[in-house]
Amino acid sequence: MEVRLFRSFDPAAPTGAEVPDPYYGGDEGFEDVLALVEAAAEGVAGHIADEIG
Repeated sequence: MEVRLFRSFDPAAPTGAEVPDPYYGGDEGFEDVLALVEAAAEGVAGHIADEIG
């Protein structure tokens, strides 16, 4: 098992991208982070499916 950054599972994310802290970005900051997390989560699901499939 290897440790990876969460956003590395999003093919559109740049290398080394992290999930930013949305606290000081108002509502828009939280919406932006949600979009980043959803994109990476799809990649995590695909990775898991490939590993167990």
